[in-house]
Amino acid sequence: MSAQTPINRRDFLKVSAVAGAGLVIGVYLSGCSETPTPTGTATSSPTGTLEQPESPSVTPEGPAWLEPNVFLKIGNDGGVTITVPRSEMGQGVRTACAMIVADELGADWASVRVEQAPGDSVYGDQHTGGSRSIQQTFQPLRRAGAVGRALMIAAAAQIWGVAPEACYSEKGVVIHQPTGQQLAFGELVINAGSLPVPKEREVPLKDPQDFRIIGTSVGRVDNPDIVMGKATFGLDVRLPGMLFASLARPPAFGAKLLGFNQDNALGIPGVRHVLQIDGGLAVLAENTWAALRGREALEAAWDEGKTDLNSAELEESLLEQAKQSSPERESELVSYYVMPFLGHATMEPMNCTADLRSESCEIWVPTQSPQDVKQRVTMLTRLPDKAVRVNVTLLGGGFGRRLARRCRWPGRAKMIFASTFSTR
Repeated sequence: MSAQTPINRRDFLKVSAVAGAGLVIGVYLSGCSETPTPTGTATSSPTGTLEQPESPSVTPEGPAWLEPNVFLKIGNDGGVTITVPRSEMGQGVRTACAMIVADELGADWASVRVEQAPGDSVYGDQHTGGSRSIQQTFQPLRRAGAVGRALMIAAAAQIWGVAPEACYSEKGVVIHQPTGQQLAFGELVINAGSLPVPKEREVPLKDPQDFRIIGTSVGRVDNPDIVMGKATFGLDVRLPGMLFASLARPPAFGAKLLGFNQDNALGIPGVRHVLQIDGGLAVLAENTWAALRGREALEAAWDEGKTDLNSAELEESLLEQAKQSSPERESELVSYYVMPFLGHATMEPMNCTADLRSESCEIWVPTQSPQDVKQRVTMLTRLPDKAVRVNVTLLGGGFGRRLARRCRWPGRAKMIFASTFSTR
């Protein structure tokens, strides 16, 4: 790897602050060829998360799983792992996306395990917003499952010496319709691994009337862990030796820092560093409580500048702008509606965890835009794309708050809508 530009603590905090703030099935993981190669070892969750996946059982007879594309793995134990590209913030997308792949594959839902995709362009567009996840991923995820189904059926037909058209998959097995013979997915992994991966456009999709999982109530896959307190949200990530940062932000837009008491903050047990960063101060401590107390002890003083703006004047100004943009006519009835600013406050505070090293950076973050986070981190650290990994945790609410890096309309207190009705 080429020499990297070193990054100091201040820049490291910038990276952390920023991070807090068409799917292609034909694209395979690094090192994969057009023939799906079964691998012999299981991949685990990124170091530092609380949730560690169970490794698929490995038998002496063959490899652990078949991986025909980036969204699907079929284990020789019959287990099916589905990688979901969109972020889960309570809307149930991890369950819904998995249902799509599993139904098209013909999997047994009880054998399905869900993994969260990291931020990576191989998964296509990963922006989760506007209630468009299912609309945008429905067909691509169906094709991912259909390719797996075609491989399973082709492998079974080869073993039986029959036409693939005479076979179908259901509940994790391939069935030869004329004879009723059955082979489980796990028994077909080795044979399927020797077959070429069919082109996605050449594999027919199921008739919707044959859906067995889509449209049913299966229960959200994350519910058990959430109820038991095992689910991993952004604030649940812990790394060995990690510090916790609490930010002291300016009280108003454009406010300038006049001074702060660093010694007071450093006197709090557990506080390790106080750093001045763009837009405020950061207190680094050994635990959250120490970081919060250290921030209070800073006694930061700010120059908020001079402004004569107030809510009433701002509303009057916006109303006048609305009237100028839609002048009233005799044949029209115009109404103006005023609504207050609504902050997108999530139950889980904005947060991220970063492990920055000289040649790599790994981020754990509840984000709706993992690819944007990766791009930003890559730019700030000057590391190559392959050296940066963005792990997406569960989100304690999103509402678009975790979608954009910066607020588009800072300081706007109200919004005014004009409705025009023609009287003609």
